[in-house]
Amino acid sequence: MKTTFKKIMAMTIITSSLFISGCQKDLYDPDYVASKSGLITGVPSDFNWSTISSVNLTVNVDDQYNGEYYYVVEVFDSNPVIDSTAKLLTKGVAKKDMAFTTSVSIPQGISTIYVRQTSPDGLKIVRTYELSSSSLTCDFRSAITKTVSNKAVSSTSKRATSISSITKPTPVDAEVIPSSAKSYTLISGHSYVIKSGTYSGDIAYSGGTNTKLYIEGEWIISKKTDFEDGLEVIVQNGGKINFKDGGNITIKGSSSLWIMQGAIFNESLNTNVDLTLTNNGSINNQGKINADDITMQAYGSQLNNSGTISLTGSLTISNNGEFSNDGKFGISKNKKITIQANGKLTNSKSGVISASEGSLTINSNGTVLNDGKFEIGSLTTESNSTITNNCYFNVYGDINSGGTTYNLNSNTYFGCDKLQPQNATFNMAAFSILEARTLANFKSNNKITGTGTGYDFALARFLKVTTESGPCISYMGNLEIECSDHKKNGEYDKYIETSSSVQSVAYGYPTVTIPAGDCTGTGSTPKTKNPASPIFPITVESGYDYTFAMEDSWPAYGDYDMNDLVTTIHTTYVKNSSNTVNQMIINATLRAVGGTKPVGAALQLDNVSADNIKSVTYEGAKSSIDGSVFVLNGANVEIGQPKAVIPFFDNAHKFLNCNGITNTIVGTNNVSPQSVKVTITFNNPITTSSADIQALNFFIVTDGKKDQRTEIHLGGYNPTAKVNSKLFGTGVDNSTNGTKYTSKNDNLVWGMMIPTIFKYPVEYKNIKNVYPTFESWAASGGKNSTNWYNSPTSGLTY
Repeated sequence: MKTTFKKIMAMTIITSSLFISGCQKDLYDPDYVASKSGLITGVPSDFNWSTISSVNLTVNVDDQYNGEYYYVVEVFDSNPVIDSTAKLLTKGVAKKDMAFTTSVSIPQGISTIYVRQTSPDGLKIVRTYELSSSSLTCDFRSAITKTVSNKAVSSTSKRATSISSITKPTPVDAEVIPSSAKSYTLISGHSYVIKSGTYSGDIAYSGGTNTKLYIEGEWIISKKTDFEDGLEVIVQNGGKINFKDGGNITIKGSSSLWIMQGAIFNESLNTNVDLTLTNNGSINNQGKINADDITMQAYGSQLNNSGTISLTGSLTISNNGEFSNDGKFGISKNKKITIQANGKLTNSKSGVISASEGSLTINSNGTVLNDGKFEIGSLTTESNSTITNNCYFNVYGDINSGGTTYNLNSNTYFGCDKLQPQNATFNMAAFSILEARTLANFKSNNKITGTGTGYDFALARFLKVTTESGPCISYMGNLEIECSDHKKNGEYDKYIETSSSVQSVAYGYPTVTIPAGDCTGTGSTPKTKNPASPIFPITVESGYDYTFAMEDSWPAYGDYDMNDLVTTIHTTYVKNSSNTVNQMIINATLRAVGGTKPVGAALQLDNVSADNIKSVTYEGAKSSIDGSVFVLNGANVEIGQPKAVIPFFDNAHKFLNCNGITNTIVGTNNVSPQSVKVTITFNNPITTSSADIQALNFFIVTDGKKDQRTEIHLGGYNPTAKVNSKLFGTGVDNSTNGTKYTSKNDNLVWGMMIPTIFKYPVEYKNIKNVYPTFESWAASGGKNSTNWYNSPTSGLTY
């Protein structure tokens, strides 16, 4: 009970006492009923006032050692891979045919938990699970995928075979073009040949069908030249096409240029030579092409390479044009490969595209299929574009991607320095690698899905991940995310599809094995140690502090500032290989006494008998137990109790070495909080659930008696055997008609457990005014504003 200035504010009978200093009621007066004016109204009758929920948890580990060793299982409120402040909820061990099962308490504001499995060889993976019911099974033994295929979508080139197998011998009846001629006119349907030596004259052709020009010597072109429809130019082994002062060749219609093995098109890279292909025109290279720009500017043009093409300029593919590379292709620094509408680039198994200082731009509906080695400086894509990677694709710089689908097949590598996708979809087959070496910055609506099944995973390896506003990234399927620096926000937590088997690992510590190779680069190698079980017993320290905030006026109403006694506890458990608890360590800190009654405090272990306590030891404040309320036996357990009652202190004021109201009025009667470390050792180990915070029945004694005493517990908890049961049903207490320690009509309580170091209200301030969303939480039966205790009004807490 408070001093005059607090409790009398709530009295409706003794109003004159408002001015009588020091007046208090040490014993319950049945005629005293505090006013409930200003208290909480509209609380549902079935609300239990709990800030935590209980989940029955089962975790099956992926035992690769046939039960020889134990795996360690840990459960967190956040992903420990990316959040160093993640709080441990529970911990245990499991192995084949032995799941980790327990009941775990979780703050009601948490809708997702993160389960970490540590294997005997040291590999750690974290999976995410939504809390949708009171029972949850987390199964690491198998992977589930919602995708329809276990392999990324593939595609094929229009060409069935490489052009390197094609030969085109010069016919014996081909008409020889004299080297001395200044010009020569070709006739449709005829074959011509430039023999050994050099021809530097012009060649005229106005179009037709099936006209062929063979070059066995050298043709020096001195002006812009058009290959009109129906002309096929074949540069034979040892033949050359060179240019006097640079030039531009346009290959029109169904005309084509063949550079056979041993042939050369433009010996000098310094010569400014451009190649342009129009409708259905084609270039087929088995030899060597040096040019500035190649432009495929009209429908159906084709560039087929099984030799070497080196560009000092750029390559443009558009309008259903296709570049098929079986050989070597390269462009110079700061030059571009551009795939425009419906254009396609295919790099075969033997193909090598080397443009580490160039760029690739894929416009709407453009397509890239890579079966070989593809290296580019930067990549920019637009909507409806597609990249299918069946081998090695490396972007040395940035990827800026919009609306693109990436299909990454098994045992392949697709990497970049910085990945910046928007509306992109990554379909990753098992053992494919997606890497961002510096940063992955996800914009809106991106999806990465591992399409493997069973134990086969794809690997997304990111040094750092940031996200912008909105739903930025969704991880799904059989996917391992190797990243330790991932922006912790709603996108990461909410948009992981937890029914899948997505798993997180620390950067540099993958669990997926992908051998290094031509298509996988350095691959993925787990860092393992010799397998071993953990050393027992294991110590499990809770990540949460729990504060008990109590009113001391029961069975009358208090004033609901919830600071008559404020105690915070922190628990640690010592567990054996059977996941049972040998020992429990409780650090209890008394932080405030907002009244003058000699209040004592203790725990009753509701699921533990008194004779199962081997010993209780106190460190730091043994003098807090003076026997005035709690009389202990040789094991330091309260005598005369069937259940184990472990006291913290008999007299809160004596424990704090203070008098009167303490630590609730700023600047007045303030002292340092005092702590006591209580170590409880059991004769027979108890279950983890029996040691859970919800099984710790905290209570206070407010009348200084040893027996027939006034005890105040949280709502719904039972008193000890030493309670004065005659007080039940008196005042506003409703214990005779319903749940213990709740009030009549309004279902109010006299104490709460809050899963944090609670910032309790200052003196005289009702909790609903200090915490603006508290009343909404209570009136909704705990459904709304579940984190109300994180948002106090400034200046109203101690």
